[in-house]
Amino acid sequence: MTESQLLEAILQLPEGDRLDLLDRLMQALIHDFGKEANHFQRHVLLQRYVLLQDPDCLAGLNSTELTTLAHSQLTSDQQVELSELLSRNCQEINSLSSDEQMRLDEILTEIDQLNLLKAKALYTLQRLQSIAVV
Repeated sequence: MTESQLLEAILQLPEGDRLDLLDRLMQALIHDFGKEANHFQRHVLLQRYVLLQDPDCLAGLNSTELTTLAHSQLTSDQQVELSELLSRNCQEINSLSSDEQMRLDEILTEIDQLNLLKAKALYTLQRLQSIAVV
């Protein structure tokens, strides 16, 4: 079975089973790696495993990607559109059409989601740095 076939088969499993499989594989790796590794290497591997288990970490991204995500922002077009909608909304209550109000809500939701991703990226970077320092 090739690596891609194995990955495809794993992705067919229900999420809980995939997590159980990941847990078993990591335990086996830690055990086998521990036979040949020094204390520091075992500690780093264990910490990376803990990082993968943390739902607030974006464990699949590298440091460069995490840094880029942490510094991301709305596009300039979105920023202009947001400013215009907010300005019009503040000038006169109910001055936005229902479509404009819906668009404003969409942009604000995007901002909330972006801020959550940025916070997770920063958190993950901090966790990765703490592993590298130990």
